[in-house]
Amino acid sequence: MSHALASAWGVRGRRVEARQMYEWAMVAACVEQDQAEQQWCEHALAVLAGLQGKMEEARQGYKRALSLTERLGSLNRKGAELQSLGEVDRQTGEYERGRALLEQSLASFAQTGNVLYAALSYQRLGWLERDAGNNDRAVACFGMALRRFEQVGAPEVKEVRESMRELGEA
Repeated sequence: MSHALASAWGVRGRRVEARQMYEWAMVAACVEQDQAEQQWCEHALAVLAGLQGKMEEARQGYKRALSLTERLGSLNRKGAELQSLGEVDRQTGEYERGRALLEQSLASFAQTGNVLYAALSYQRLGWLERDAGNNDRAVACFGMALRRFEQVGAPEVKEVRESMRELGEA
């Protein structure tokens, strides 16, 4: 219940209330020693920090979530946290580190066979390469994302095609 309410508040721009709800949930998770719940709260708080432009706070939250995820052993969650860290680095211009993190996320998703999350990592890698001025690499990454999004019937197909068009690819 608390996750649904906090998420709804965050989506509706009520980020202060969402943050409070996740902080309370974090306290409860720590008391109960529930690492999965702690990981989820760390991730959600990092998302909120990023939405508020607090990128260093977001980075640290994703790092804490990644640490918990590695203890829990979920390769999909690990890949998602690496993907989020790579996106923070893209947004802050840390392209080399972001590229390495996104490539690590792809390795996690390759192990689990998660085609959708791999597509999301390729899309973010495409954005990173575009932002870094590497348009040929960006187009290649968007192409990898597009094939995977098409494979799973994801709505991101249209967005990726538009990104490719912007770079001069049909």
